Amino acid sequence: RDYVKHDGTHVARIAVNYRFNPSGPVANTSAPVANWAGLYVGAHAGYGRSHMLGDYDEVGDHGSFDFDPRGFVGGGQIGYNWQSGAWVYGIEADGTWSGMKNSRIDGDLDSQELRTTTMASLRARVGVAADNKLLYLTGGLGYVGSKLNVVEGGVPATQSINSWGPVVGAGTEWRFGSNWSARIEGLTYLVDKRVNMPTLTVDSDTNDFLRQRTVSVVRLGLNYHFNPTGVVAKY
Repeated sequence: RDYVKHDGTHVARIAVNYRFNPSGPVANTSAPVANWAGLYVGAHAGYGRSHMLGDYDEVGDHGSFDFDPRGFVGGGQIGYNWQSGAWVYGIEADGTWSGMKNSRIDGDLDSQELRTTTMASLRARVGVAADNKLLYLTGGLGYVGSKLNVVEGGVPATQSINSWGPVVGAGTEWRFGSNWSARIEGLTYLVDKRVNMPTLTVDSDTNDFLRQRTVSVVRLGLNYHFNPTGVVAKY
C-alpha cells in the first residue's frame, strides 16, 4: 500500500507592524492642588471710587454734585474655606477704612466735601484651584458709610448716609511658603440710598438731597492660613 508520511513542521516568525494611529508615551496630566481648606486672617489695601449724587444750595451756587470721592482703602479680613478636589468654597468677612474724598468751593466761597469713610462685607466665595493658584468669584451683603461735610458762612454741618446692598467681585490668590497667600481682587458694592437734606444749613431747601450709588475698589491682600499648605488631590 502506498502512503505519505508528514513530518512535524516548526515555524519561527519575526514581524514588523505599521500602526495608522501613531502615538507616543502617555503623559501624566494630573497636577497637584494646594490645600486651601481652613481658617485664615489677613489685611488688604488698594484704591477705590465712590459714586455719589446730590444737590445742595442750588440757587446762586454750583448746584448738583459733579464730583466723586476717590482714594486709598485699607483693612482686614477673616475667612474659612472648604475644599473638594480642585473646588474651593468659603465665607469671608471684611472691614475697610476708606480715604476716598473729593471737594469743591462754590460761588460764595463756601465748601462742600464728599467722603466715603467705611465699608464692610460678608461674602461667599467659590473658586477653582490649580497648583498653587486659586481663581474665585465672590458675592454677598455689603455696607458703605459716607458723608457730606459743608461749611456755609463759616458754620460747618454734616450729613451722614449709611447704605446696604449686594456686593460682587472676583479675584486671584496664590499660596506661597507654608502658611501664606497673596491676592488681587475687585469688588463692587451695588448700594443705592438717598437722604433728603431740607434743613442741613440756613441755605438748604426741599430740593437738597444726598444719594450714595455704587462703590468700586481694587485691592491687594495678604493672608495667613492656619492650615499649612500641602497637596490634597489630583485632577
